[in-house]
This record gives sequence, C-alpha cells and structure tokens, in this order.
Amino acid sequence: MWGPLFVMPLLLVAFTFGYSYTPWVAHRRRVLLTAILVQLGAVGVELSGIVSPSYEFAGRDHDLASRGDALGRADDGEPHAFVLFMLFMPLRIIGRAEDALRETETRALVQSWQLRQLLPQPVRSAKMPPAR
Repeated sequence: MWGPLFVMPLLLVAFTFGYSYTPWVAHRRRVLLTAILVQLGAVGVELSGIVSPSYEFAGRDHDLASRGDALGRADDGEPHAFVLFMLFMPLRIIGRAEDALRETETRALVQSWQLRQLLPQPVRSAKMPPAR
C-alpha cells in the first residue's frame, strides 16, 4: 500500500489537481510534467534496486512488501495523520485559489462601480443593453 502504485499516486493526484487550478497553461503543464517525472522516478528507484520492491509478481501470484511497518502501527497515529493530511492539503490549495478568485471578482466589481460614478447622472441612470 505504501509503495509507488497506491499512496504516492494519491498524493501526486491531490497536489497536481491543487496546483493546476490556475489560468496559466504553462504552469499547468509544468505541474503535470513534474508529477509524471516524480512517479516515473519512484518506479525507477524500485526497478533499479536502490530500494526493495513494494510489489513482487510471480505468475498469477503477487506479494506486497510491508512498508507500513516503518510508519508505525495504526494506533500510533501515523496512518490517521496521513488521512487527515490528504483531506486537508487539497482543500487548503483549492481554498486559496477560490479566495484569490473571489478577491479578483470583488476588485472588478468595485472598479466597475467606481468607473460608473465618473459618468454623468443621465448616462449613469440609462438602461444598459442586455449582456450577450
């Protein structure tokens, strides 16, 4: 479970989603490329033998190495902290993007109101054409 095919991709998906929440296409491409390189690097580290493999497949059988032992038992709190982290971080990232969007919309509305105040009263009270 703790190898490069389950937990790490979950982290990469969460952070890629969060950091891709931007209008700049170049930034989204860099985020995606970074996530792909990190995932390929993690698999490559296992395939090269630098760390022991998390998964071993032999014919129809497969074994999962227990990497969770290094993280502690479930009652030690680490798995629970990981779940809380996975819930909190994407929410925090998306929340910051939403806050920036709300602030930008508010500034645009205030600027629109201020510009309307510069117009003479008859023009200001005239009906605006419907938006398309």
